[in-house]
Amino acid sequence: FFFFKQKTAYEILSGLVGSEMCIRDRFKQPELIKDIKDFSLNDPIFSLATPTKEKGNQELTECPECNQVLKKKRKNCKFCGQIRCESCMIKKRAMAGKTGERYDICDNCSHKFFLKQLYDEYSVKEIEKDKTIESLQTQLKEKKAEYAKAREEHNNKKKELKPEREKQKNALKDMEEEIVTLNKTKAKITQDRDSIKNETSELEKQQEEVEDELARMEKKAKEKKGELEKLKTEITAMDDKVSEVSFKLKEITREREAEQGKKQNVKKSVSKKNKQKEKKFEPLKKSVLETAADPN
Repeated sequence: FFFFKQKTAYEILSGLVGSEMCIRDRFKQPELIKDIKDFSLNDPIFSLATPTKEKGNQELTECPECNQVLKKKRKNCKFCGQIRCESCMIKKRAMAGKTGERYDICDNCSHKFFLKQLYDEYSVKEIEKDKTIESLQTQLKEKKAEYAKAREEHNNKKKELKPEREKQKNALKDMEEEIVTLNKTKAKITQDRDSIKNETSELEKQQEEVEDELARMEKKAKEKKGELEKLKTEITAMDDKVSEVSFKLKEITREREAEQGKKQNVKKSVSKKNKQKEKKFEPLKKSVLETAADPN
């Protein structure tokens, strides 16, 4: 089973048309608003318990609603008694306080019932609105009383906290002065930092230059080391040659010393022989000298 909620007149107004609303009213909402303003609950059709005995103008030749030519077969609205054509008299409605038999009703009367339904719903909503307004007003009074009480407490607390606030203001002034001095020191520190940065950048440049110079010197040292190694090898080779030459010189000196020894031995033997000869010829020499000295 499916259960559907019955729509109100407000919902029907913006959607599909119900049994109490003329189809044309969907497209004429400004006219509907005007009709609601001109609406009156004192209309006798709302209190009818039996169909009206009034008969409309029997001499009409056209339908007042759709302007169609009225034929022989015409209908009277059981609520207002006016004559309408068959196409404008297709709705039916029960009388007030009854739910049994339903009677023909014209579009105009049906529209009035629809306006009454709107009015009833509106009045119910107005009552609910008044109730909510009253509750809100009472809440507002309570809130105002609470606000006045809180404000009074706030003012008392404000008076109590006034000396504390003065202290805080003085402390805030001191803090502001301290912040000013701190900003000055900060500016000085930033200036010193910038100068240190510049100095460090210069030192870094100098360090880079020194490192480059050291790299060049290391390169030269490596080259000199290679040359030194070559010189060492050459020196070792020369030392070997010198040792050989010294060894040969020693041999030559030995040979010379041996020859000199031989020469000395020869000289000694010669001088010895000469002495022996001189000894042999010494008496002869003396005799010769003596003969030379004697003229006779």
